[in-house]
Amino acid sequence: MAGGCIVEGNWFALAVCMTAYRYCQSPTALRLSQFMVSIALLGLFINANQWALAVLPVILIAPHVRISLKRQRHFFYWFYPAHLAMIVLARTAIYML
Repeated sequence: MAGGCIVEGNWFALAVCMTAYRYCQSPTALRLSQFMVSIALLGLFINANQWALAVLPVILIAPHVRISLKRQRHFFYWFYPAHLAMIVLARTAIYML
């Protein structure tokens, strides 16, 4: 029980995870409002970043959007090293200026 006191997001991050999971299990207005309150509390008290609340409209719209994508089994195996290489190249370019 005391574990939330020693991690980065405190108990607010745990509340976000739990309420998001419950909302995904059965999306009701009550569970959505609990999720929105937990995100607001996390944004207000932990990181003081109100831009994190910009995700709320996306969360409201996401259950109504249907996107069918073909599964790419090996996408991660080339994407992950490629994006790390891009980060290294950008970092070296910045430091060379």
